[in-house]
Formats: sequence, C-alpha cells, structure tokens
Amino acid sequence: MPGIPAARDLDRLAAGLRRQAATRHHRHLLLLAGHPAWCRAAATAALAGRARLWIGTHADDAGPVTPATRARTLLGREWHDVVYDAHAGLDVDALAAAAGTLRGGGLLLLLTPPLATWPETPDPALARLLSSPATPADAAGRFVTRLRGLLYGSEGVTVCAEGSPLPPGPQPAHGLAASPTPDADGALGTDQRRAVEAVVTAAEGCPVVLIADRGRGKSAALGLAAARILTSGARHIVVTAPRRAAAAALFRHAAAKLDLPLPHGDLRCANGGTLRFVAPDRLVHDPPPADLVLVDEAAAIPAPLLERLVRHDHRIAFATTVHGYEGTGRGFALRFRATLERLAPGYREIALQAPVRWAADDPLEAWLNAALLLDAEPAPTVTGTDTPRCVRLDRDALLANESLLRELFGLLVQAHYRTTPADLRQLLDAPAVSLHVAYLGMAPAGVAVCVDEGMHDADTAFAVWAGRRRLRGHLVAQSLAGHAGLHRAAALGYRRVQRIAVHPDARRLGIGRALLDAVGSAARDDGLDLVATSFGMTLELVDFWRACGFDAARIGLRREAASGAHALMMLHPLTSSGEALATAARRLLADSLEPLRRGPLADLEAPLAERISGMLPRRDSDRPPDADDWSEAAAFAFGARAPDAAFAALGRVTRVMLTEARDPSTALLTALRARFVEAAPWAEVAGSLGCKGRGAAIEQLREGLGERLRVRDNAALTALIARLDAL
Repeated sequence: MPGIPAARDLDRLAAGLRRQAATRHHRHLLLLAGHPAWCRAAATAALAGRARLWIGTHADDAGPVTPATRARTLLGREWHDVVYDAHAGLDVDALAAAAGTLRGGGLLLLLTPPLATWPETPDPALARLLSSPATPADAAGRFVTRLRGLLYGSEGVTVCAEGSPLPPGPQPAHGLAASPTPDADGALGTDQRRAVEAVVTAAEGCPVVLIADRGRGKSAALGLAAARILTSGARHIVVTAPRRAAAAALFRHAAAKLDLPLPHGDLRCANGGTLRFVAPDRLVHDPPPADLVLVDEAAAIPAPLLERLVRHDHRIAFATTVHGYEGTGRGFALRFRATLERLAPGYREIALQAPVRWAADDPLEAWLNAALLLDAEPAPTVTGTDTPRCVRLDRDALLANESLLRELFGLLVQAHYRTTPADLRQLLDAPAVSLHVAYLGMAPAGVAVCVDEGMHDADTAFAVWAGRRRLRGHLVAQSLAGHAGLHRAAALGYRRVQRIAVHPDARRLGIGRALLDAVGSAARDDGLDLVATSFGMTLELVDFWRACGFDAARIGLRREAASGAHALMMLHPLTSSGEALATAARRLLADSLEPLRRGPLADLEAPLAERISGMLPRRDSDRPPDADDWSEAAAFAFGARAPDAAFAALGRVTRVMLTEARDPSTALLTALRARFVEAAPWAEVAGSLGCKGRGAAIEQLREGLGERLRVRDNAALTALIARLDAL
C-alpha cells in the first residue's frame, strides 16, 4: 500500500523495541497515527505474524478481533503484543484493560487518526458518555488533546505517523540480559509470598485485605493460597467477584498449582475439595457452606454486601486494586477499613508493591497512570475555617491546569469507588456536563459534577411517558416520566448532580451544602427547573440530601448492582413548574410506598422506609383511584409501563373494578387482585391464568385489562388510549 514503510522496516523497528523492553522487563507503546487502512496494514507488518490481542472492529490480517465492549472479559490472560484500534472508538476503560494483559517485554500498538486532526475526529466510543440528542461530533476534544500532548517526550513511547519517516530504532543494549519469564509460582516475590501466607491464615478466622495497584499478583496470591488450602484436605472455598471473568486469574493460578485443567465451572480436587464461584448477591442471600471466602476486586462490589459477608463469617480474604481501570480501591480502602475495624478488629492488611508481569519502573504503567489519571490523588491537605469559595469551572481552563485536574479527579476517585477513566473523558468532553468546585484557601476542598437533562418538547415528553422513547443520559427525566408516570417530567429542565465529593480534611464544614447551593444558583440562572440527584440509599445520604433541601421523588424497585441498595431520586425545585412536579412526585410516592412495600419493595429496610415516609405528605394509600391512577392502568395495559412500576395504581384500579363487577371471580380479576392487591408472586398469578411464566401472565393481564378500559365511560381515559394507539 502506498505510504506504508516496508514491512521489514516496521518489523525491524518493532523487534528492536521488544528487545529493549525485554532487557528491562518493560512494556512499550508503539503509536501508529494515520488513516485506518494505513494503520492496520502497518500494525500487521510490525507484528510479523506474531500471536496478538487485537481490540477493535476488524484487522487486515486473519487473526481474531475482540470488540472493546468485551475487553473486561480478558482479565486473567496475558499477551506479548496487544493492538488497540482507536479508529473504531477510544474506549479508555477498554484501553487500560487491554494494556493490563500485556506482559513485560511486549508492545502495545495504539492505532489512531492523524494526530493533527485526532481531537476533532468524531469518536464512536463517546456515544455512551453523551446525553441525547448530542452525538460524538458535538463533543469537545479536550481528552484527546491532553492525551496527544502526553505522547511526545514520554519514555517508552514511539510515534510512527503516516507520511513521515520511521523514527530511529533503539540502540542495541550491551551487557543486559533479558529478564526471566515468570511462571505461575516463581513470579511471586516477598510481597506475594507474604500475601499467600496471610490468606492461608484467613481460613482460621482472621480476615485479610490485600491492596495494590494492578499487576501486583493479588489474584495469583489468592489462587495459590486456595491451592495450598485445598491440598490440606476436603476443604470448600468460595470465590466471589463483580463478574466471574474478574476471578479468571485466581482460578488459573489455583488450577496450575494443583496440576488440574482450567475449569469452566467449579474446580474439584481428588480429595473432595472444591473451589467454586458464587455471585456476590447470591453469596449474601444464600451462602453455601465454605471454609473460606475469597473476594477478588472487592472495591467493585457494593460495600453493604461486603459488610454482610464479614458479619456472616470472619473466614474471608479481600483483594482490591488501589488504582485501576475498573474503578479505584482508594475510597474503598478508606471506608471499608473503618467497617473492618468495627466488625473484625484483628484483621490484617497486606500492601503489595512490586509488580509481577512487568518491572517496577515500567514506562507504560507510568504513561497510563498519567494519561488516564489512574493514580490521581486529592490535594495532600486542606485547611481553613473560612466560608468556602465556590466557582463554576471553565473546562478549557481546567485542561490547561494539570495539577488542578489531578486533584479534582483524585477527589472523585476517593469518594466514589467506581470512578473510571471513562468518567474523566465524560468530565472533559460531554457538552451537558458542568463542574463546580469549592475552595478553602487555594486548595480544592470539594467538587460537584453535574449533567443537564430534560427540556424536551411535548410530543417527545409524552412518548417518553408512554415508553416509546428512551433518552440516553437523561436518568431522572426518563425515570420520572417512564417509570413514575409523571406526564410532564421529560419536558422540564434538570441539573442532575452526578457526583459530589469533599476532601476528607474538609468534611462536616458545610462544603457539600455550599457546593449544592452554588449548583442550584447556576441552574436557576440557566433557566432550569430543578436540581436532581439519584443515589443508592443509606440513612446518612438521605439525611444529607434532605438537609440540603431535597425531597424524595422516586425509589428504584430493584437494588442497584453498583451499590447493593435501592436508588432514591430526590429533587430540589427552582421554579414554579419544578415545584409542581416535585409536589406531584412526593404525592405519588406517598400513595405508592406502602403498597410497594407489600410487593416490589418488600426487601426495603424498615429504617429507610420510615425515614422516607417521614418526609412525605400523609396520604391514604387505599384511597379510590384518581385520574392519574387510571392513566397508569392504561399505560400498563397498552405496553407503556412495567407492572411493578404501576403497582400501586393498578391495586387501586383493581379494587374499584372488583366492586363494580357483576362477577368478581373471573380469571382476569382474580389474577389482578392476586398480584396488585395481595402481592402474590408471579408464579401464582400465572397458575391462576393457566399460562406458563411471568411474561405470559403479564400479556394476558394487559390484554384483558385493555379490553375493559376501552369500554369504560371515561372521556379522558378514552382520549389517552387513542393517543397511545396512535404512537
């Protein structure tokens, strides 16, 4: 292909970089910048037929291609060469995950558009970080501008650009022998051996926490400790992690040490011992017998679930990444340490410092930490008793202030354990995002990241209420309209507080409240109707937001995977329209809370239910249905609402229909009463209808209820049904 250096020259350059990296057990970044076809052909030439991992959509050679969406499934695997094709989209979480599979002595080939135009090139990976109707073409290019600036002059980075001569290869290294290739056990240094010993003692009832950056052998230590315990007898060890793929390395090291084939399911020893994976929520609610529980990537598991595991049994070991692409363990370490000190004061904490798959001075790790702020920390100290100074940050100015960017992202990392590099890109590039910072003196003491939502026309707002439109990025507006059934919710404007973080030195000084006051003032000036928030409920968080002037609006009916708690949406109105919506939401929640606690919210903790109930107006949950209830019944009947979302309204409508019916014992009314009045399980409802499963039962209820609503003498209901039919 014209413009592509000779394959032998690229192969020679890549081979020289590999040799140099191998002598130091380093990893090297080879960036190929140009048009897609040029980059892919150049990468193929540089690989020279070597086995590799290729992340993207397609490649020029015949090898397999892994989409970026599956990068997290690669945990536990290792490669000597990794290709990431950013022409298909730069998913920065996937880039960091792919780099984590690269061994010392290997090359990371990053394929990008021409560097001069890369920041302005629309990136498909941005779509999931933007709120509709924004497209990647609408996003700012700040993240890539910053990334590009970190490429030149960085150790361990070589840039090859289309149309430019190849850079000179590294000079031959004399007198340096290549580092030995680690094996499953021999790779363990002093840190890892100490970790293995500690995990073995955890089986005796002393909880252990392993903390380290990625690539330090935490999973290997867990796996090798499990193997040692299993060889001692018919012991049963349970492994849990955010996903089974996250525990792949643990199982691989255990199987290798036991000389067993790598299992697809449980690992079983000849002596009867087992190593099995159990998902975190199942482990909490239905724990199997176990001599030891191993928790890998603990920071990515909801803290309430981890606390319940510790309460259940002290024979447990946790491992978590302090800095990594899946989110940080820094906030986890700070918060969970207090929990362990309360519940298991004799627990041990082991910090692993030395990496296993690459050298301690690996330049690729240093570059990724700098580029993705994987090691970001807040300001070392914050002092002062003055009133905090709150400002709305200009993100172009923030791009030019690297130290402030690191400190702000460090605050978010410390406060929110699922903060990832993708959050950094959204913070810099998404048009709907705004940042507010609270300063004490010259140091940032708090930060709020906000996203603007709503402001849709009447037809779109109705389509959202009717379940015919989904609004990407409009969490509160979508939920209040499409789940809570508030007709005008998507038409109003919201500033949702996505993240708020306060420096540990500045807590309980009014920083959070000052930030929220500043957010509200700016949102009012921008013509928005409400400030909103959504979070996994705890008593502490509910009390904080309530003290800042927010009212409860909606409770999520299912526990969130990220927090292990039911989500609570709260609103602070800024205009008369916002006040009307917040009032309607409070009344709806007051009407629904007790019926929902008999059904979908039966697992809601009593203290939380009482706290929410105490901030709601007193309403008769068994009152006759009003116009909104009939509207919700129609929404369910005609496919616009899930049955649990309309649970309370359907209960009130069902009671009226039962009193009006000549024969209240029909199959339809019996099933409606069973589910929405008596909160019977779906299996029982399906049995009463003579059908198999929840889905079939819902369809029968929709059809039967729809027929009854169509003939009901109610002009407003008839008009609504006609409008639903027209969509």
